[in-house]
Amino acid sequence: MRGYLTAFTAMILAVLMPLWLLLIRGSQISGMKARAEMAMDTGMNSTLAEYHRQMLSYYDLFFLDTSYCTDTASSEKTAEHLKSFVEHNLEPVDDLISLLGQSFFGREEKHMSASNVSVGKIRYATDGRGSVLRSQILSYEWDLLGLSGLRESSGEKALKQWEESGAADLLDNQYAGTWSAAQQQLEPYHYGPQPEEEGKERPIALQNPADYLFQLSGKALIGLILGDTSKISAEEIDQTVLYTGRFSNTEKPLQKGNMLIPLWDPSLTDRLFLMEYFLHHFTAYQMDSELLSKHETRLNCQLEYLLCGNASDLANLEETVGKLLLIRQAINTAYLFTDGEKQQKLQTFATALATAASAVTLTPVPAEPIRISLTIAWGLMESIQDLKILCKGGKIALLKGNGTWRTDLGGIADPGGNLREDPGDEKGLTYRQYLCLLLLMQNEEQQMANCMDLMEMDIRMVKGNSAFRLDACADRIVADVTIGDNDTAFTLNRECGYEE
Repeated sequence: MRGYLTAFTAMILAVLMPLWLLLIRGSQISGMKARAEMAMDTGMNSTLAEYHRQMLSYYDLFFLDTSYCTDTASSEKTAEHLKSFVEHNLEPVDDLISLLGQSFFGREEKHMSASNVSVGKIRYATDGRGSVLRSQILSYEWDLLGLSGLRESSGEKALKQWEESGAADLLDNQYAGTWSAAQQQLEPYHYGPQPEEEGKERPIALQNPADYLFQLSGKALIGLILGDTSKISAEEIDQTVLYTGRFSNTEKPLQKGNMLIPLWDPSLTDRLFLMEYFLHHFTAYQMDSELLSKHETRLNCQLEYLLCGNASDLANLEETVGKLLLIRQAINTAYLFTDGEKQQKLQTFATALATAASAVTLTPVPAEPIRISLTIAWGLMESIQDLKILCKGGKIALLKGNGTWRTDLGGIADPGGNLREDPGDEKGLTYRQYLCLLLLMQNEEQQMANCMDLMEMDIRMVKGNSAFRLDACADRIVADVTIGDNDTAFTLNRECGYEE
């Protein structure tokens, strides 16, 4: 009987021992794979944890600088960092479980290592002309504000007033053709002093006070609005080394990723979120002290750079004021043409000028084109006063009325003397809110390009970031790593990014 038991036990063990060894080996392989996956996941997270500190501190955005504060950027550098993190997580740990495992198996655990590490796919902030950067900005604003918060923002309030006022319908400048026709009719009556006998000069036939205003342009016009501009920097930045300069450089093209990029949604909600981000992260002319940037900036008129993209604060401010002046002039002129009381004054003044000119030329001078010329000039003078108030921190209502009209017809010949200090309207829009309207009207791709210029120029002012560029900043990577020992290896693929 004992022989049968011995034979039976031997036969059972012959079957069970391979199964036990197989199960042990399978457990060992499963443990190795689980360890490799944990090391890979931790390594990917550690790689993205090296996000650029200034991008987060200045702009509340997460991006990985693949140049690692050097002059050159590449996915190979990111792969090297990933490999170091993975191998660090594969190093043996002297804990109780490891010691028990060594005593049970009678040998040390095999050391696993990482090899064939590569970042096969990557996505940069500048991909899609900045759509990757834009996508993260919108995600930040959605998380910060939400729709309820957006409704209380300064941009939303400005847009609501704009839509309710109907001012947008006045921007087609319907009186431009009328003004041109009036100027052509008055052209025969305009002539300068002509030399006559005995050194005398022939007098000017038509002294239209509106002519002085129409001749103002550039610095003279800005001078009336801003006054002394000596404190506004005219120093020009080198735009060729910024995003907009590199975008058109065929010799040193931008680095481009090879992953899908977010769709560019032109919806009004996204435009408002984007604009709200700009208002809270970039400075503007005469901005309140509590809204000033917490870090050093290369330009002070940054919102103006977003709009115009010129190389200096002064040039950007002048062009922005010019754009705002066109808006105010269109609205003010439209009001003048519909105000019966003011048109009566204009008609009386125009008739007097025409009569005086007719007495000199001995030919009838029409009063109607003079009235049109004076109307548009008065609208321009009122617009200059509006901009003067805005640039001093006051408010200006979108649409004019008798209670909000500030200039007199008699001041057209001397607009500088007719302008005065004025706190503005109680329920009007501020300079920043008018900038909101300009930002909403701007081409969004150009806006994002100028935004990337501003980010690059400011971060380059930080020590160790002189070569910083956004086309080296990634927000998502796909990596492949082979992990194992001499007997067993696993090839793992992971995709990881800041927006999950």
